[in-house]
Amino acid sequence: LNSEKVFRDPILGFIHVDDSIILDLINSHEMQRLRRIKHLGVANSVFHGGEQSRFQHSLGVYEISRRMIQALDDNEKFANERHWDHENDLLVQAAALLHDVGHGAYSHTFEHLFDTVHEQFTQKIIVDPSTEVNAILKTVSNDFPERVAAVIGKSYPDKRVVQLISSQLDADRMDYLLRDAYYTGAEYGRYDIERILRLTRPIKDGFAFDIAGVHS
Repeated sequence: LNSEKVFRDPILGFIHVDDSIILDLINSHEMQRLRRIKHLGVANSVFHGGEQSRFQHSLGVYEISRRMIQALDDNEKFANERHWDHENDLLVQAAALLHDVGHGAYSHTFEHLFDTVHEQFTQKIIVDPSTEVNAILKTVSNDFPERVAAVIGKSYPDKRVVQLISSQLDADRMDYLLRDAYYTGAEYGRYDIERILRLTRPIKDGFAFDIAGVHS
């Protein structure tokens, strides 16, 4: 992009977009549909503040993935060698942004009622030639949609790429813990994200965290 696009976010402060592919994906029909999908399904009937959307969450996961990549770059000075391939940066960010694009109405409640899996719908949307998302991803390369879908399906060869999107400490849950805590008032979901990112270390087969960050 000629100039950075910034979204104001109540959880992360600012969400930064400097790649035209990411901005086009945000503006696609499939992503904009998520504005109408509640992140917490029907839980807002109990937690009346929990009205946040899948769209908000998806932008948050994208931003945290962007910060995680930046943190890995900053923290590599603590490792013996470079382990992160920056050719994967856009792949990770696109997968982070699109990871929930296949969610149906009421999010996970829809899956329980109709015995579906949103990850499968997400992969179909990404690889389907009739979608805007697919057309945008193909401007990177013809196989880019399949690569993004493989990350979401956890079959991508580089497991570190998958771990940033889906693992025990990934961009997805790092966002929803803070976001759901904020909107529901459940204080136990809050944690020190900046310290965790600061103490993330790239290693050969994945990521580790400095022992100083164990409490965070």
